[in-house]
Amino acid sequence: MITDKVDDKIVVIETENTLGKIIRSHRKSREKVFILFLSKWDKSCDDLIKNTLEKYKRKPKVYLVDSWTCAKAFVTYRSYFGAITKAPTLVTLSPGSPRVESYLPNIYRTLDVG
Repeated sequence: MITDKVDDKIVVIETENTLGKIIRSHRKSREKVFILFLSKWDKSCDDLIKNTLEKYKRKPKVYLVDSWTCAKAFVTYRSYFGAITKAPTLVTLSPGSPRVESYLPNIYRTLDVG
């Protein structure tokens, strides 16, 4: 995989292809995964990234997808979890259907970093 590991719990996604591999592996393993779509120019995204990097201690991995490096990812996977229309947006992949959350307080609560 072409990823830049921040640590073992948080991984930065560099290409849409890598995101596709993660989604395909989730379909096989059915383990819980968080995918955080963000924009590095947005202050609320910047604060969320800092809090996540400092405070995230839970088990499921968090994959960070930036709107600049993976712009197509925001629309490519809409058939799987719906179109991502704003940043930050947290997609939770679990054994059920994907859950998409774009309300910032709920993202903090889900990641348990706020």
